[in-house]
Amino acid sequence: MANIAVTTYCNLHCEYCFAHTMIEEMGNPIDLDQFRMILNWIARTPQNHIGLIGGEPLVHPHIDEIFKEVNFF
Repeated sequence: MANIAVTTYCNLHCEYCFAHTMIEEMGNPIDLDQFRMILNWIARTPQNHIGLIGGEPLVHPHIDEIFKEVNFF
């Protein structure tokens, strides 16, 4: 499975979090064009599953568009 980090921001403070060293206060959301480029690259591989990871992926400002893109993947 290919994992795509869609943001480095997280608004949670989970005690069990293993990614706390990668979390940024302001975050760095992936650009939608860059996300599409990554999906197109993955589409040319035998992969048929992807994971949306990050900090907290649901705080990406365009998560609705990301879900639409993944739905067509």
